[in-house]
Amino acid sequence: MWGPTLDEEYVTHSWNLLKRAIQAIQHKNNPGLGFEELYRAVYTMVQHKHGDRLYNGLRELIREHLEVVRVRIIESMNSGVFLETMAEAWSDHTVAMVNIREYMMYMDRVYVAQNPSALHVYDLGLELFRTEILKNNGIGDRLIFIRDRQLDLIKSYRKSDEINWHGMKSLCEMLISLGIDNRFVYEEYFEKALLKGTHEYYREFCETLLAGENDACYYLEQVETAIRDEANRASRYLDKETEVKILQVVANVMVADHMSTIVYMPNGGVKFMLQHKRVEDLTRIFRIFKHITESQGVPVSGRKVLLKAVGE
Repeated sequence: MWGPTLDEEYVTHSWNLLKRAIQAIQHKNNPGLGFEELYRAVYTMVQHKHGDRLYNGLRELIREHLEVVRVRIIESMNSGVFLETMAEAWSDHTVAMVNIREYMMYMDRVYVAQNPSALHVYDLGLELFRTEILKNNGIGDRLIFIRDRQLDLIKSYRKSDEINWHGMKSLCEMLISLGIDNRFVYEEYFEKALLKGTHEYYREFCETLLAGENDACYYLEQVETAIRDEANRASRYLDKETEVKILQVVANVMVADHMSTIVYMPNGGVKFMLQHKRVEDLTRIFRIFKHITESQGVPVSGRKVLLKAVGE
């Protein structure tokens, strides 16, 4: 029986060095060896045509580590610290993957570039977190449950209650990152529900305002206040793209959908503003208009109503 060749022994030795270093990093310990020695081990394996072994071995180490992490997350699901545990697990995982990526630069640059199905090291870590954590043991469902509770808190906060903004920001950042090169995970798990809840909240809010004795000047002041408050809240936990969408929802629901009512309100509608040269109030309308989207022609028709009033 033939024994292993020198090349095989050296590759095995190289992998064992890397394996111990990766596991140390995953446990937030020093890898034990210098950068040059670990980089050389990666270089050796790739150069000796053992890139598959290196890549698959790394993937298996990450998967095995996430299995342990998953147990900790599952244990937190009914203990009141689920969101905090998820945030900590995510932070630890991303820090570890950044450090592992440093040693695996040569594999990223050569092996991954030559194998279209292979993911870059950091993206591999994101993909495995998504499959091993988010899509296992009801963790994703629990995350949706927590999301719904957080959205309820956001609704309450619009009525002056407090909310854990740091937890919300961590959740959003994690979901955005898990999409790797798109926003699908974030949109499915959070953004769509947030925008829907915002739409429903402001639909009820503006119906209450319009049902009272308020004139258009007061109503539009409330709209601008709502937009300003939403912008302040969004800046604390949302990315800019979602912030823009939130402000569009508020403007669409409160103004574009009720333009005719606002224009023709008796004793205080837009016609009244024009006739009495209420420049500040008219300026407010155009400030609000910049947030209105042109989907389904809503603001276009709204502008037509407004322009018609100007010409009358």
